[in-house]
Amino acid sequence: MKYKKLILTGLLSSAISLGSMTMAFGQDTYYRVQPGDSYWLIGQRYNVTAGKLMELNNANGNTFLYVGQNLIIAKNETQIHKVQSGDTFWLISQKYGVELNPLMAANNATPHTILHIGDQVKIPAKPQVATMQANGNKAEYLDWWSQAKNVLPNGAVFKIIDFNTGKSFMAKRTAGTNHADVETLSLADTNKMKEIWGGSFNWMKRPVIVEYNGRRLAASAAGMPHAGNDKAPGGQHSSWRSGDYAAGYNLDWVKNNGMDGVFDLHFPNSTRHSNNTVDQDHQKNIKIAAGIK
Repeated sequence: MKYKKLILTGLLSSAISLGSMTMAFGQDTYYRVQPGDSYWLIGQRYNVTAGKLMELNNANGNTFLYVGQNLIIAKNETQIHKVQSGDTFWLISQKYGVELNPLMAANNATPHTILHIGDQVKIPAKPQVATMQANGNKAEYLDWWSQAKNVLPNGAVFKIIDFNTGKSFMAKRTAGTNHADVETLSLADTNKMKEIWGGSFNWMKRPVIVEYNGRRLAASAAGMPHAGNDKAPGGQHSSWRSGDYAAGYNLDWVKNNGMDGVFDLHFPNSTRHSNNTVDQDHQKNIKIAAGIK
């Protein structure tokens, strides 16, 4: 470009700081991760899908976020304007709807810089500031014994949202005393659940949010159905049950859903059926889903 260059320390001199987020004209837009964040929650705040955020940051549904991490929210692409007769930086800024100072900074220009016909001027991308949804993604942290088991009674049909990815499926509580024993509602829901858990049933424990009757409850789910037989009547004796369980009471009431038995859904202070102890991994997940440090 045929004009005098002005040496700058970098485009961050033209950045805008908004709370925990720093946005720079002509550069990618970043968000600084806060306690309790997930790809899904951040995406909800800034109108970006969790999948897009993961793509931008080379992540997947099992990638952990760390407090203080800088997460790319959007890739800002720079346009090029070819200078025409009569152009000035001010006229170009008006044409593209960008601020004059960031435009000049992006091109290392000063008020004395002269433009020539044919010069290429970089047009910095305009930062997109989305309105954050205050408290819109908070989940209730309800004790299982005194609250959650009654808020989510046997027979309740609800949505389970994976905290990390925002992917969801429908489910039904069909049994459980120490915690909720749950079944997917349909084959499509089972397929979505398996997708969230990496393509197959497994015992991985994931933080989730349960949506039921207008409420959002913090929970943790394991992705392995057990103790049931989809081809036998629920609540009756079955000679075969999934998950290496011996013959016995069939924990499978939702039929033709591609799942034999129930999977575990834990809430604050809920316990295992086997030994009546609290599972600390589930409890940690529940706090993550509730945004508790």
